[in-house]
Amino acid sequence: MRIFHSKVESSAETTSGELEEQLLIVRSVSLFIIAAIAVIFALDQAAIFFITLLLGIFLAYTLNPIVVWLHYIHIPRVLGSSITVISLVALVTLGAVGLKGQVDDIIAQLPNVSKKFSTLMVTKKNSPLTN
Repeated sequence: MRIFHSKVESSAETTSGELEEQLLIVRSVSLFIIAAIAVIFALDQAAIFFITLLLGIFLAYTLNPIVVWLHYIHIPRVLGSSITVISLVALVTLGAVGLKGQVDDIIAQLPNVSKKFSTLMVTKKNSPLTN
């Protein structure tokens, strides 16, 4: 009888050990899900910061050869960086001013293009997508 009683105790211990292991797995999965949600929320809130940071790193990496070349010809790095950034801003501004007329033309054509697209969508509504 005693042997049978010890087997029951060992199976009860195994069952409680398995139960504790399952509870540990459930807790781990729950904590992982909560941590993933927290990380996603934090990244969503900090998106503007990270986008700005990555854009700054990208610009610094891209413009560094120009600054190094200016430093090579004995222009201090601070002044070389300033010259490079001011030149970049001037080029972007001149490009925007140069494209203003083309952008105005595109905006003027938008109502006609929209009307053509709407009529095309109405005529193709019930036809298959392929020719």
